[in-house]
Amino acid sequence: MCLIKYAVNIGAKGQGYGTEMVAAAVDHLMSLDQVKYIRALPLVENTASINILTKLNFVRSKEDDIDKYKVHRAEMILSKESKE
Repeated sequence: MCLIKYAVNIGAKGQGYGTEMVAAAVDHLMSLDQVKYIRALPLVENTASINILTKLNFVRSKEDDIDKYKVHRAEMILSKESKE
């Protein structure tokens, strides 16, 4: 498991940098054999971050009253193959 954390400067919000940054991190991490899934813990009120994670195939789950988002290696491979 790998946990990612990220932030975008307030002046750069809404310009796609967050999506680009998280997508690059996910691509790199998924290239590592030891990483089976990636988890992110956005704040519930941070809809921009939640939208980024959803766009990148992260799936929401609720554990211990905490919203967690996770994407598995197998899901990323299937997603990429379906886009080709």
